[in-house]
Formats: sequence, C-alpha cells, structure tokens
Amino acid sequence: MIVALVFPLLTLIAAIRLIATPAFLALSYARPGFPSDSFGFTDAERLTYGSYGVDYLNNFAGREYLAGLKLSTGSSMFTEGEVQHMVDVKHLIGFAYVLGVVLAIILVIGVWYLAKRYAGGVRRALFSGAIVTLAMIAVLAVAALMGWETFFTQFHALFFSEGTWTFSVRDTLIRLYPEQFWVDSAIGIAALVLATVLVVLVSCWPTGRRRESSRLRQEARAFGIGN
Repeated sequence: MIVALVFPLLTLIAAIRLIATPAFLALSYARPGFPSDSFGFTDAERLTYGSYGVDYLNNFAGREYLAGLKLSTGSSMFTEGEVQHMVDVKHLIGFAYVLGVVLAIILVIGVWYLAKRYAGGVRRALFSGAIVTLAMIAVLAVAALMGWETFFTQFHALFFSEGTWTFSVRDTLIRLYPEQFWVDSAIGIAALVLATVLVVLVSCWPTGRRRESSRLRQEARAFGIGN
C-alpha cells in the first residue's frame, strides 16, 4: 500500500525536476509556434535570461542571485516583486525536492520489505501505483482541459499569497516564461509521468505466468526452500 501511494508523488516530483532545466527551456523556446518576445528580447537574450531563473530554482543561491542581474540596458532584470515571487517558487520547489528524497527512501524501504516478505509483492505494488498515477494524471488533465486559466489561477492561489504572483506582460518574468511555456511544461511533465507509468505497467502487468510464478515462490518460501 505504501509503495503504491508513494509512487505517484515521487514520479511527479521527478518529472518536475527534469522539466525545471535550461535544456527544457531551450527546447520550448525553439519549438515551432512558441511566441517571440514582443518587447525586444532576442532569442539568445531570452534563453540566457530565462536560464538564470531556472538555475536559481535548483541552486543554493539567495535572492541576490536574481536581484543583482542586469539587462543589456543596465537596468535590473527583475523587479523586487518578481524576485520575491521567484524566492517563493524556490521555497516550494525546494520542499518538493526534499519530499522527493524522503519518498524515495520510503519507496526503497517498502520495495525491500515487499521483496523479502511477499513473492511478487513489489510487482503488484508498483502496478497499483501506476494505476493510481494514471488516475491522478487523468484528474489533473481534465481540470486543465476544462479551463487552463482557471486551473493555472487555482494552482497559484493554492501555493502563493494573493497579489504576489500576478505581473504585467511587460515584466521580465512574463516575457521569459509566458503562458505557452507553462502549457508546454505541463505537457512535458504529463508525458514523462505517462512514459514512466507505461514502462511500469508493461513490466509489472499481472499475467497468468507471473501470478503463477509468484504463487510457487511464495509456497516455496513457506516451506523454507526458497528466497
């Protein structure tokens, strides 16, 4: 049960970590149809500035990392409000990463326990976890498809104080990370999670042969003639 419940959250956090990288930012910027900046950033500037923000979320730097950045004009890259929002996001991301490490430890312990105690227990637990993950992704996908704006707003309202995460289209954060970037990120996270789920489902599907093999191994353990 624990492995099945931990698996969805751990998979989601791992997918978020893979998406929160300059590499994905570059991929998103370069794809056909991604909106260009309307206020003067070149593609190279946008990628450079945007990578600073993504790097900040994954390093141990303080707010001065962003507060000290300058545009080519010499003006500050981010306003105080933008810096504070990135600090809030960094705290949230950091919590997610720490939670991911804790969940990974729990998963390893759970897998070890099941492997020692029940033949086929790991396979069944991971299969159940994959099903739970599918249900979670389905719920989130339906919510997003029914109204992306509402979904995006409710997500921010859940984790951030009112008035701390809304900015002008002229602000650097919006220019670097427009709405389309977040749509791409959501799709990327969903794709990574679904790919992981597919691998687990295929490798852990309860076929007749696997069930019979588990039964025989469990019986052998009961008689002290197997591991």
